[in-house]
Amino acid sequence: MKLISSLLGFLIIFVGLLFLNTTILNETYKNVIVKIVGVMVLFFGIFVLKKIAKFGKQKPS
Repeated sequence: MKLISSLLGFLIIFVGLLFLNTTILNETYKNVIVKIVGVMVLFFGIFVLKKIAKFGKQKPS
């Protein structure tokens, strides 16, 4: 389950980064909206990794 949650978190972060790198020519307003959506998706992916997959907290062996 942790592996699936981790992969899902990384996939969400990847999609957020794709939104951040997308540029629409001659459309300033749409560019700003796409960047805001990208940041929100990126933060959601980080949330999934930290809270759901517990990726930041590793138990010592």
